[in-house]
Amino acid sequence: MVEEVALNAVKEAINGINIDRQDAEDIRKYLEEKNKIGFADQLKEHERTAKAIAANKQKSENLVDMRLGKLISDDLFKEKLKALQEEKTALEAKQTEKPVNDRDFMVALDEVLYFLEHADEMFKSSQFDGKRIIIKSLLSNLILKDKKVEFSYTKPFNLFVEGLMCPIFYRERDSNPHGRAANSF
Repeated sequence: MVEEVALNAVKEAINGINIDRQDAEDIRKYLEEKNKIGFADQLKEHERTAKAIAANKQKSENLVDMRLGKLISDDLFKEKLKALQEEKTALEAKQTEKPVNDRDFMVALDEVLYFLEHADEMFKSSQFDGKRIIIKSLLSNLILKDKKVEFSYTKPFNLFVEGLMCPIFYRERDSNPHGRAANSF
């Protein structure tokens, strides 16, 4: 009896997180677009930093010329040169941060989405060890209390259940109080 209650609760948890192919594609497209936009922004920032480094170099050269021409005092020269050197150090540190097109994230996302699409099928067709691995991957803090199973989802699955992973995924379900998003854990 207790085993049956626990098994039903686990099946319900897996069904609650299961998504269909179209939802997976919507999430994938949404996050790929966000990734492309982020990468383009990183490239622009990288270019702006390179221009700022060139401008800093030109300012330093102009400052040296002004000092050699005795247009500024030695104290003012040292003060301005120190400020330019600090700016140059900060810019160079920023420039070493290379733009990253996060392909590793997209590969991991594909694996998570595949799991979400097929979790219920995989659970039904698995032997005991397979079911244990799926439960361990998906759920944590499993507690049997008064013939009721309590648990929480592991990361990143909790994001899908809470609707935080991708707002576009739940936009069509907002007006349906009986939809999966409203009834998820």
